[in-house]
Amino acid sequence: MADISSIEILKFDPGAGWPFSEEEYDRKARKKIVAPESANELVSILRTSSPNVQNRNHPQTPYYGILRIDLAKGGHYYVFYELGYYEGNYYTTLRANSKNETNPNEAEQFENKPLADFLKRNDSWYHSADVPVPDGRRVNSPDNVW
Repeated sequence: MADISSIEILKFDPGAGWPFSEEEYDRKARKKIVAPESANELVSILRTSSPNVQNRNHPQTPYYGILRIDLAKGGHYYVFYELGYYEGNYYTTLRANSKNETNPNEAEQFENKPLADFLKRNDSWYHSADVPVPDGRRVNSPDNVW
């Protein structure tokens, strides 16, 4: 964690368009992860990500977000995440940009199951996966009301 100066969670709705410039990222609402134990846990979880993304047939994707990871020596990374739900299990698919890259099309794809639980506890826009949306159409899915 000594190499990281801060981690922020940015609110993201892909239906409103993907950010491609620093100005577009700067306009996103954000929440800083301030607790060192949470930041350390996130770094540990991200290190378990696998480049082997499982192919799923029509999974639910009820939630999206972006992590901005700033480095102590300068520069930053953007990591896009999608929370997926398939056959009774939650998982996250990540798209990680290289250092200082803003184009999401250049990102590498990874999968990470433990990240879903971390986001449930730390992302203020991610509502509990155990609470159905008010109309009940997606029982056991995150509430995706912005």
